[in-house]
Amino acid sequence: MEESELLMFAVSPEFKMGLVGLVASRLTETYYRPAVVAARGEEFTRASCRSIPEFHITQALDQCADLLVRHGGHAMAAGFTVDNRNLAELATRLKEIALRELSQRDLHPVLRADMEIPLRELRPELLKDIDALEPTGLANREAQFVSRDVQIVRCKAVGNESQHLRMAVSDGRITYDAIAFRQGAWAGKKPERVDLFYTYERNSFQGKDSLQLNVKDIRLAGCPD
Repeated sequence: MEESELLMFAVSPEFKMGLVGLVASRLTETYYRPAVVAARGEEFTRASCRSIPEFHITQALDQCADLLVRHGGHAMAAGFTVDNRNLAELATRLKEIALRELSQRDLHPVLRADMEIPLRELRPELLKDIDALEPTGLANREAQFVSRDVQIVRCKAVGNESQHLRMAVSDGRITYDAIAFRQGAWAGKKPERVDLFYTYERNSFQGKDSLQLNVKDIRLAGCPD
């Protein structure tokens, strides 16, 4: 692996400050690497950073504080402002820190479910317990579930670029609607049975409430853990 692949650093005067956080999040989600995306101005560059559990991005920025105008954040997300005269040195130093901390790590995302549960055991009453966990965030993530050997009754790609997947899934006794964001490619594969990793939620649409699965990951049923 090249050194630069351990931490992605993208900067341009054409980047919009309102979008750099979204882009950094997407890069980290796609490649499972810390990412820095920055909008360069005439004198200063402002950036948004996203990271992975193996790399505390704000502590990395702390080690570069002498180069920064300001910075702040937490383990998984941060932001900073840097004088353009220090930008190249900052990128070099952050990549060196990432190399030191990540080069010996096996970097693969790990999904951790709170419970494995058959679809038929999902009940609306469970949402009361889920609501009691609010507010959720970095230190208190949403409750996440796994259901195995689920049949896909129907599915289709949705969204402007067919990037999302809308499904109906069943275990033979109960059927649930499900949405899987940025997983529209599964529509072309049309698997019959899958394992699902998801959150259980209410969906409000056109004044009507329903229950659905918000699917975070899909794999073919029977694949080893």
